[in-house]
Amino acid sequence: MRKLTRNTIIGGAVAAAAIGFTSIPASAVTGVDISAPGASSPSNAITGVNAGNVTAKDNSTGAAITCSKGTASGTSKIGTNLPLAGVATVSSLALSSPANPSGWCSGPVGITVQVTASNFPWTMNVTGVTASGVTPGQLTGIKASIVGSDNCHATVAGPGGAGGTISGNYNNSTHNLTTGGVGSTSNLTVQTVDANCDPTLINAGDSISLNGAFTITPSAPATGPLTINSHT
Repeated sequence: MRKLTRNTIIGGAVAAAAIGFTSIPASAVTGVDISAPGASSPSNAITGVNAGNVTAKDNSTGAAITCSKGTASGTSKIGTNLPLAGVATVSSLALSSPANPSGWCSGPVGITVQVTASNFPWTMNVTGVTASGVTPGQLTGIKASIVGSDNCHATVAGPGGAGGTISGNYNNSTHNLTTGGVGSTSNLTVQTVDANCDPTLINAGDSISLNGAFTITPSAPATGPLTINSHT
């Protein structure tokens, strides 16, 4: 995992979009309308399945971890003129690459990595006005640990070990919750590494980016897709 750790650090959750969770300041947004056919307030359970690979990258070393399978569960609020904070939560996230030994994710130079997300629930907040069906936001509370096939152990979180934050967006047309992409931000950093971790791949203090997209599906009683529209 020395080599794996630098090349493969995780988290999202959750295909990177060119539109990030940045745009109109949150102060310009007055409320959020969230709906799904058949769903009623105050909330509805949701599930997420990755729409492409989920990749965590050590921005200092360039090492990356790629997971081909991701499943998530959580809850979305349902209603009109909702507050920007806490529009949805993520209560679980599992990442793997089934083709690899033990189903671990792929790291650099043949290393495989077990990624374990933690510190649930993570919270989604809206950060701008919906434009062309895309709502900018951020996911907060993120923590994860990794164990490599080289026996490297490392942890990732926000500043001071608190839950980290990454920006992204929700697209009403694709129903994808996306993190990463052009203009996105992340305060995730490597918090700890052990002696087995290769310093050419990962070090404490390295910044981490998380890129991925999850197709969100509301559970019963909802019978159709989730729609999010924030407005001034």
